[in-house]
Amino acid sequence: MSHTHAGVLLILSLNPLRYVDETSLSETLKHVMRTTIPSSAILVPIALSYRS
Repeated sequence: MSHTHAGVLLILSLNPLRYVDETSLSETLKHVMRTTIPSSAILVPIALSYRS
């Protein structure tokens, strides 16, 4: 995956963040979700680039 794909995944990962605020999760868990969702969009392409 190229940097373009990572950017697209990052943009797509912003959509679920909208729904995190609407859940009845604790503030700590909401914070974890807000950081891990975009982080995964960046880390997955990095992992795939090192795989090949």
